Amino acid sequence: MPKVIKNVEEKLILAAEELFIQGDYDTVNMRKIAKHAGVASGTVYNYFPNKEVLYQTVLMKSWNITLRELDGIRVADLTLPIKLKKFMNTLYMGVVNRKGLGGRLILEERRNGNTKVSETEDKLVSHMAYIQDHLVSMLNESDSLVRRIPDTERLASMIVNSFWVLQKQYEGKTDENIKFIEDFLDTLISKEDGCNE
Repeated sequence: MPKVIKNVEEKLILAAEELFIQGDYDTVNMRKIAKHAGVASGTVYNYFPNKEVLYQTVLMKSWNITLRELDGIRVADLTLPIKLKKFMNTLYMGVVNRKGLGGRLILEERRNGNTKVSETEDKLVSHMAYIQDHLVSMLNESDSLVRRIPDTERLASMIVNSFWVLQKQYEGKTDENIKFIEDFLDTLISKEDGCNE
């Protein structure tokens, strides 16, 4: 009688996530993922037709977790400074924990001759637009800030893009980068904005 393994798909996703984060795209194959998950190699193909689809699944699952957390922060009953800090910290840590999975997959898709915008790139652009919309909405909660910087859409874009730069230029300095982001947000949203903590 064949061995019954529960939650095979979830085990495969978790195993793949661990391996993709530890190594690069080329060093991870379906056989390694199966072994890491404790299943037969052929079992992987019952759930995922190829490594790229599994990689996309891992990436999107991680992003969906981050987006749910951001949604919760957006509607939480918190002062604007605290809400912004939690929002940016959650976004930053999600990116750090993914260790560039999205960028690696996009590069792999391009390396394989996909010159048009890939499905992965399209989804990530969509996620970033969603995040920016949330950030604009939060920034618009401060009348004083909007009077000082009326273009909150541009401000939100600058904030989100600046943390990508921090993460790249100061890689491995997560605590310092988060502190810098928090200090920046404290300067941006002051007590004069009617946001008493």
